[in-house]
Amino acid sequence: MADLAEMLQRLDERKGALAAYQNAWNGQQRAAFMTSASREALDARLTRLSVNFPRLVIRAVTDRLRVNGFTDTSSEDDTDETAWALWNRVGLTSRAELTHIDRALYGAAFVTVWGHRNNPTRPVTMHDSALTAAVDRDPADGEVETAVRRWHSRDRSHALLLERDRITRYSADKHAPTESGGWQVESVTDNPWGVVPMVPFIRYQSGDDQHGTSLVADILDLTDAVAKALQDAMVTSEYFARPRRWATGLEIEEDDDGNPVDPFGESRLLQSEDPETKFGQLASTGLDGYSDLLANLTQQIGSLSGLPAHYLGLHGDQPPTADSIRAAETQLTATAYSEQRHLTGPWSEVAGWLNAINLGTVDVPDTILPKWASPETRTPAQAADAAAKLQGMGVPLRPLLRDPMGYEPEQIERIIEQRTEERIETAGLDLNGLLP
Repeated sequence: MADLAEMLQRLDERKGALAAYQNAWNGQQRAAFMTSASREALDARLTRLSVNFPRLVIRAVTDRLRVNGFTDTSSEDDTDETAWALWNRVGLTSRAELTHIDRALYGAAFVTVWGHRNNPTRPVTMHDSALTAAVDRDPADGEVETAVRRWHSRDRSHALLLERDRITRYSADKHAPTESGGWQVESVTDNPWGVVPMVPFIRYQSGDDQHGTSLVADILDLTDAVAKALQDAMVTSEYFARPRRWATGLEIEEDDDGNPVDPFGESRLLQSEDPETKFGQLASTGLDGYSDLLANLTQQIGSLSGLPAHYLGLHGDQPPTADSIRAAETQLTATAYSEQRHLTGPWSEVAGWLNAINLGTVDVPDTILPKWASPETRTPAQAADAAAKLQGMGVPLRPLLRDPMGYEPEQIERIIEQRTEERIETAGLDLNGLLP
């Protein structure tokens, strides 16, 4: 079983590989920095230029990953209202999106569930990325044996070592070394569950993938190439695209320091008293080559990421109909469905932890499953038409309101209640008509 020093060392070893993704998300990748010659050509007025395709790709997928309810497979009820209430109470309605983003960006994210320090039966969640948390798994069954969280607060560093039998909190100077000697124990808490309460969200892409793979791993180099092409286009535009004039037969004067003096200064009028002087203008440099290169690179990014042309600004026009939009977004929608399948297990585990802490038990159920909103693009008319056709086939109203209509559990319950009240009122009116 790994100790604190080993776990922190694993965390530090991954930082170098993950820094490229962090810089790409912030639009500060190294390739986007201009050379000194390019910066000089632009008079130091533009020091960085990049198009943040990684953020576009990640947001395009994670915006389609929305949990809108839970179901308990051990119950006949279609919706687990308790699990959904706990989900909202701990703020996962919005914070789940952060976990999805971290997982897509770094290939891994982590959610720790524990009881509130003032109320053990009030669950709280702590969210980490691969930059701030790491786990050690049992190679036989993949169960988490040890986990670590590290964060900074003011002038101190803090670490939480989670093991099957105890939870140990450490603190140290802000820039403490990885060796455990630099950390002091603050508290030790027994772990009543016998299981590490941290749920890993790892984006595995193959059988030998140990740490998870970023959703944008394939397009980082292409993003750097786009930044380089844009930089070159800007330098060309500033330095060469505007016509440059030339003159021969002029006597160039020098100042006291021996530097040549512009004979025309700020004047737009070029004139010379020497009849032998000749003026001319060089042909301007076109930027069409850069446009073609950028379009080609952008198409490659779209092919690898699954983003349709109207997301990338290609071809200029939006698809004319909703059906054409859905057809263009087929690959993006398939990616979202795949992400939902891989996220169902971890979120189910988180929901089980929330339920166990709320009930004050040590039994974590594995029957609570999340319900996902449809990642497909649908107009309200399309969703209503699909619901009407399914209702005609005998599908009950409640599941129709969830999908394809996309209502959340609270909205569904409100609609059902209002419909019931309306039916009662209608039945009352009919009975009044029969009375003498």
